[in-house]
Amino acid sequence: MNFRLTITVLIAVCLCTGTLAQSDWRLSIPFGFTGGPNLARMDIAQGVTWRQGLGGVMTGQAGIGFRYKERIGGTLEFGALLDYYQFGNGPVEYAFMHAIVQYRTNFFYQIPRKKYPGSFLKFDMDFGYIPFSEGESMREDLGSQVVETITLGPVRWFIAPGIGVAENLDNGNISLSLTYHYNFGGGGTTLTTFRKEGPEVTTAEGMPNFFGVKMRMMLDVRGHKPYRTPTVVPPKEFYAFMQRETRVKRQFKSKREKVVLKLYDNAEIDGDTISVMVNGQYVLAYYALTKKKKKIKIQLEEGQNEVVIYAHNEGRISPNTAACEFRSGLRRERFMISTALDRNESILIDY
Repeated sequence: MNFRLTITVLIAVCLCTGTLAQSDWRLSIPFGFTGGPNLARMDIAQGVTWRQGLGGVMTGQAGIGFRYKERIGGTLEFGALLDYYQFGNGPVEYAFMHAIVQYRTNFFYQIPRKKYPGSFLKFDMDFGYIPFSEGESMREDLGSQVVETITLGPVRWFIAPGIGVAENLDNGNISLSLTYHYNFGGGGTTLTTFRKEGPEVTTAEGMPNFFGVKMRMMLDVRGHKPYRTPTVVPPKEFYAFMQRETRVKRQFKSKREKVVLKLYDNAEIDGDTISVMVNGQYVLAYYALTKKKKKIKIQLEEGQNEVVIYAHNEGRISPNTAACEFRSGLRRERFMISTALDRNESILIDY
């Protein structure tokens, strides 16, 4: 695994997101924390009463990352790992903390939760390495026994898969996951030896693998700003419109969160006037159709979106007709809208 190549590629992707015109990209600063219990593997000598208490491990890191369409993303991070162990032998206690740097990349995929807009089921995977300093030692005389801890190396590569939930914020994303931190290479990261008179010794090998809880926050620094479809004052015929039959003209599926509708009269200009409502909010009122295309930008919501076209009149030539262009990314479709004083027509867009 070429870690330098991974770093180069991820930085290049992040820098490119700042120049892309697509609004689906986010350039972010991630902050992550992981914590969990940690136990050593002990080999207790006969007649020795050393026991270990519950230790803990915590990691903290920050870096640079990206998200695309709130579905996938990745980070490049640098941080530290703190490994804490404690042991006891009657009234005698011994504890130590091991602090080391770590480098990691994280890739994730999020699945929207339909019942909770803005919330996701998140799957992620961390890859990285920890450059352990081999041979560092700490010695302490506890009276009846001498305790010595040495660090074991060398570099340890690790993975940390996780599953959890994520929530969108106004300027970022926050997630909470269960994770398992697994180091390759086997063996421990520290070795503690408890010696007393005689040949018997007790050893405690610090194990690098653990289950934990991971929290990650991504703060957007560049990319799409939330867009809201502009609204207008509802027309006075609002209640009358609601009494009419509404027929579904077309139904689309969009992978983009923003689509465009263009409305115009492609035949004889006969005074057709319409109003348009999107998801219960009016975005166009008392608009007289002309040859010039009227553009309506629509910010889609999770699930099904409804666009309803209402007729104020039928012009000189019945019924009230309008040409409509639907655009989502590179996709283009044209069709006719036909409304009257007793019926509306709608467009359904699933996102």
